[in-house]
This record gives sequence, structure tokens and C-alpha cells, in this order.
Amino acid sequence: RTTTTTTKITTIRRKRRTTNVPSFISSNTVIHHHIHYTKMTSSSSTAALSLSKINQATPGVHLQDLVLCTSMTSNDKVECCKVLKIILKNLADPVKANDFTEKGNKYRQLRLQNAKIQSAVGRHEHAMLYLQALGFTKMEEQGEPLLKLHVNENPNNNEPKVNVALFATSLQEVTTALEMVGGKETIASHNNNNNNNNNNN
Repeated sequence: RTTTTTTKITTIRRKRRTTNVPSFISSNTVIHHHIHYTKMTSSSSTAALSLSKINQATPGVHLQDLVLCTSMTSNDKVECCKVLKIILKNLADPVKANDFTEKGNKYRQLRLQNAKIQSAVGRHEHAMLYLQALGFTKMEEQGEPLLKLHVNENPNNNEPKVNVALFATSLQEVTTALEMVGGKETIASHNNNNNNNNNNN
């Protein structure tokens, strides 16, 4: 009887854990992330990534860790996902992502000393690991710490240097995460703010 009871409790606990796992982690997009990331890392010997912590196969695991993180407040998670969404939205835009003028470079690098970036993303390990798993690399330029996106320097045929499909998928995942941590009202409010900003520009 004791053995049977223990087995039932273990089963219940496993079911609860499975229920709490965000749905975007088990999506087919994880495979797409893996294929792109493997190509990126195999073609670049200079990518200074902390592979001991970055999960190459599933960047979504880091997003899951962010959503479930107990050391972050709800407001921290909401603000973090909002900024991640802005970053990924720019990279999901084929014009912005593949704009290699001085103006376009800002879409592919984050200045970690920027107060907003540091507060929303830079101080949260799971957010940093998520971006690094998507192809960003921590580096310094003239003493300034940056998180910079690795680009395909030798694209085949008309292949873009930045894989916008990858970031479009990631944008959907972060939108789902934002809804999880802040609810649909947060999504609607954030979208309205973005639309207002676009209109002002």
C-alpha cells in the first residue's frame, strides 16, 4: 500500500509540473531554432558564447525559465517581455533586420549600459541566455559592453544575412510569454503604445 501511494503522489506531481510548463516550449519551432543555431555556431569560430549555460537546442527553455522564475517580480517579467518583444519585432522585419547602414545597426545590437536595457533585460539571466541562444553574443567595443547579433556573412544566393523567419517565430513565443505573465490587458496596452509610437514617428 505504501508503494502504491508513493507512486500515485509522484504521478500527480509530474502532472502538475507538466501543466505549469508554458505551451510554447513544446512547439515545433524549437526544432527550427536548433537548426539555425547549429549552423550559426558551426560557421563561426569567434562566437564567444557561454555554452555551459546556453541551451543550444531549445532557446524556448530559457523563456520558460523566465516565465517561471521565482526571483523576478511580475512587473519585472512584464517589462522584460515587453522589451524582448520590441527587439524581436525589429529583427522580424526584413527591412530593418537586414539594414546594414549605421542607422540599421542599432536593431542588431543592445547597449548593456543603457538604463532601460539593463533594467529590463541585462540584469535578468534568463533573458540574456534566451537572446544568446537566438544568436546574440556578449562582447565589448571600445570598452562598452554590447549584446550583438551574429549575422550570416556569406549568405547563399538571395538568402538574407539575418534569418527573419527565426525572429518572427520568437516574436510569437515572447508574445505568448507576455500574455502569461501579464494577461491579455498587458498585450493590448503594449500594442496600443507601439501603434502610438509608430504614428508619432
